Amino acid sequence: MARAKSAPKESTANIGFEAKLWLAADKLRNNMDAAEYKHVVLGLIFLKYISDSFEEHHAKLTAGKGDYAGANPEDPDEYRAENVFWVPADARWSHLQANAKQPTIGKTVDDAMVAIERQTFETLDCISPPANLTTAFDRAVGPLLSQIRANLHQSRTLATLRDTLLPKLLSGESSVAGLESKVEAAS
Repeated sequence: MARAKSAPKESTANIGFEAKLWLAADKLRNNMDAAEYKHVVLGLIFLKYISDSFEEHHAKLTAGKGDYAGANPEDPDEYRAENVFWVPADARWSHLQANAKQPTIGKTVDDAMVAIERQTFETLDCISPPANLTTAFDRAVGPLLSQIRANLHQSRTLATLRDTLLPKLLSGESSVAGLESKVEAAS
């Protein structure tokens, strides 16, 4: 016996400003396509989240109590040690908020994201294999890549030949015997 469908549960989460948030998002969207809009909104949500995390940790460092005594609140390493994104001054939410009504806010937000990427990803250590390992890899994989390229070329040649000859065979313009002699003459 099939189960009766239960009524969908309403969300019990109420953060108190959903309507304002929705109106702001709708105003921001204006005439933008939803597929494009999601990239803008998700980027802003990410920026707000990391900025809030940064500000929270910045307040702890500024207070300088307990483990944070003597810590420099403007040292990126203090944030990395706690797995918090370092947010440069021009990328902080307070800076963006102060410039929100400027006609260049889009560029300001883009610049903020670039600054965060630069601060975060350029400082990551990248592990590179030793030179002898890359040489051995190249020796092992090189012939395989050459064979793949040769196979792709042959496949394209055969597809072109098929597309050229098949219509002639189907229309009766050419015969298999006539084509064999042309192929042998070409090779």
